[in-house]
Amino acid sequence: MNIDVKTLFYIFSLGNLFIIFFFAAYVYFYKVKNNILNIFIIAKVLFAILWVLYALRHEISDFYSIILANIFLIFAIYLDLYCVTYVNETFNKKKFLNTLAIPIIFSIIFILISNSNQTIRIIVISFFVAFFYIVGGLTILLKANKTKIQIAVSYLCFIICSLFVYRMFWAYFEETALVVYPNSGVQLLTYLFLVLGSFIFPMILLIILKEKQEHDIIISNNSLKLLNKNKSNFFSIIAHDLKGPLGTYTKLIELLLNKHKEMPINQREEFLMKLHNSSTQMFNLLENLLKWSKVESGTTKVHPNDTVLKDIINPVALLMKNSLDLKNLDLVIAIPEEETVYCDYNMIMTVIRNLLSNAIKFTPNNGKITILSKKVNDNYLEIRIEDTGVGIPSKDLNSIFDLNSDLNTNGTNNETGTGLGLKLAKEYIKKNNGTIGIESVVNVGTTVWIHLPTKKTLQT
Repeated sequence: MNIDVKTLFYIFSLGNLFIIFFFAAYVYFYKVKNNILNIFIIAKVLFAILWVLYALRHEISDFYSIILANIFLIFAIYLDLYCVTYVNETFNKKKFLNTLAIPIIFSIIFILISNSNQTIRIIVISFFVAFFYIVGGLTILLKANKTKIQIAVSYLCFIICSLFVYRMFWAYFEETALVVYPNSGVQLLTYLFLVLGSFIFPMILLIILKEKQEHDIIISNNSLKLLNKNKSNFFSIIAHDLKGPLGTYTKLIELLLNKHKEMPINQREEFLMKLHNSSTQMFNLLENLLKWSKVESGTTKVHPNDTVLKDIINPVALLMKNSLDLKNLDLVIAIPEEETVYCDYNMIMTVIRNLLSNAIKFTPNNGKITILSKKVNDNYLEIRIEDTGVGIPSKDLNSIFDLNSDLNTNGTNNETGTGLGLKLAKEYIKKNNGTIGIESVVNVGTTVWIHLPTKKTLQT
């Protein structure tokens, strides 16, 4: 076989230059912002240079033609495989930089053995290439979100790995001196498959990118449909629950306007109390709605400070006194005076107000509500709001914090509500680096617990 390997190397280099131009144009004209593509272009630049260095083996120093060329080969293969393996995932800069240690270590090892005879160099560099392709192939196969085209790439990796393993043994058992340009079938076959992988990978990368783009479009459309559904549900809930107190408010005003002169004082007071309750419900709903909209738009800012827990609980209890008295509910606050949490005062006050309001709503007349606290550990405090109310069926507990949930059960005195307070509470607790949960037994009562940090260092 009489092949001019030098010319072949120049052709390999020109092929990589074409790939570089194509991908650079693709990134520029389509304004693609994808770090994987930038890394892939760097890999092709390294391939283009190293083939020229191989071609000039006898015309330039060994530093360029042996050491630098093989270091470029190590990094080019690594970057090539990294891009094809992870192109369909979100780029993780930290992960990428950490794994760069492998080609760096291999490069250092090759520099250390670069003064050895050519047989040793061929064995070492063949081992490195085989290692990259076997690890690359296995990584693809073990990925959870691999595509069919990536599976095909893994088999190509195994073939290239096998050829370079064979090249290692061929170099070890070869009796004659080895040179870089032998027209040996082993040498040429390994080079040709190396180039084959290098040229096939760009097409594969584009196919995977196209698949990812189509998948992202489907996900985006599904997310948009879900978002629209959530919004529709959300606004229907709001409209439904505004209609109740607003309708009551309107009817009561109409009755008072038409019959206030002939009404006894106690009946007028009863109407005024109902008006107060309706207006309070509307106010609380609109306040929660406003706060929820700020959370959703990302404009809510957290301003945490060390806060005495009773300074949050007591004002809320005072605010709810009329509602508690109307149902003759006993409120017990078992909070130590010195108990503190690290939180945004106004956010957590809103949370407690909503949770206490729910407890009042679902606790029958003459019932009991208890607010207590206990240490979870040195870093977190648990706040519990327990009631002796009607409870929540177990099938509804998992979805009670879900915006899509339509659990709009009226209270024991037919009080209405949207359930928005619980959703808002969950978001506020999350923003304060805490957690919230709920436990309930039907006809026994409900307990809502909150874990909040007690130290500034835990605030994210």
